[in-house]
Amino acid sequence: SASQRPVSPPLTNAARPASPNFATRRITSEAPSEARLRPLHAAIQSLVAVARRAPDGPHHHDRPSGGLSEAHAAVEEALAEVEAVLSDGFKRRQFLLFKVHPWTLLEHAENFDAESAEAIELARAAGSTDSARLRAWVYVHLNRRTLHPQLARLCFAGIIETLYTPAALLWSEAARAEFCELLLPLGSLPFRLGAAGGLCAPPRER
Repeated sequence: SASQRPVSPPLTNAARPASPNFATRRITSEAPSEARLRPLHAAIQSLVAVARRAPDGPHHHDRPSGGLSEAHAAVEEALAEVEAVLSDGFKRRQFLLFKVHPWTLLEHAENFDAESAEAIELARAAGSTDSARLRAWVYVHLNRRTLHPQLARLCFAGIIETLYTPAALLWSEAARAEFCELLLPLGSLPFRLGAAGGLCAPPRER
């Protein structure tokens, strides 16, 4: 008689190959950006802790008087991390013709509204280099507690793909949202940055 072909047993749940679900894929894909933003997260947490120290605590001499100034080490650390995110993957040479700086991204805020344009004007007057202008712009918006909304508007204004490479941290929409979220606590802190350069002045009345 003809030999019978062996029948393979049906796959059980244990034998069935596992396929990662959407949540797993999402966590895996976002993990690198979370790791790259970890230094910024730590620096902002440290800055918040310095600003909220009780005046009668063991480190009361470190508590800022009249607002956090650029002389504070925690301020410098946090700002350096913000600038590192803005610089990551930025196209330093645009159209293969000329060199540019992340300050170029911030200049787009000039078209948002009158107060945004004023902040750009102050930064240009205070800084003699693009790096100095970028730092002055951040000072202005920290003093006014508007850094988060300004950078959020810039990050989602449709210009990231033009100014950054696909390897940039800000290329990912999820990373941009996380970056902006990390900046939220700064809006509750008192700052007095760039006072000598006139960067602490309130917005001009319109």
